[in-house]
Amino acid sequence: MKKSLFLIFSLLVFPQSMTAQHSISGYIVSLETARPITDATVFLKDKYNLPFDNPDSLKATTDSTGFYRIGGIQEGTYIISTWTTYRAMDQRYAMVLASDRIEVDRNLSIDFVFSEIAFKYRLDYKFRKRAAFKSKKAAKAFLDTVQKRNVDLIARRATSPKIYIDSKRDTLLTWLIKNISDQQQ
Repeated sequence: MKKSLFLIFSLLVFPQSMTAQHSISGYIVSLETARPITDATVFLKDKYNLPFDNPDSLKATTDSTGFYRIGGIQEGTYIISTWTTYRAMDQRYAMVLASDRIEVDRNLSIDFVFSEIAFKYRLDYKFRKRAAFKSKKAAKAFLDTVQKRNVDLIARRATSPKIYIDSKRDTLLTWLIKNISDQQQ
């Protein structure tokens, strides 16, 4: 009787100890240079893309190898995002590298591959769109170029950010080694 009362009491008082805690870890690398992206921030939001009461608890920063780890995650659906700062045109920009909905029911390995060229293109487009063109012909020529670039889906997919959930770590590392050796030749 005493044992069953103690068991019921401990289940009511300590329900957190009965729930599983998971972790998410991975690497963030650049598509063009195959180098790690340092000081990028990886964070989780709830399934409605709203921040948690204590957002620092589900956030991590990459180290010099591009590695991050977020621990103490309950089972559920989350939005995982990563961002970093980038310097272009004498300005500093905060850019979202990638964002995706994930289901956490075990420890996950999530790797991000970021394309610097895609970001520069978007940034250039943003500034040129705002710029005053000298003539309607110049504005039309620019917009036609942008449309042609958008139509080429294969090139667009090749430079878009990628998220690899539970990817084979050796596959990503093989890709990195191949890209580094190709650049050195």
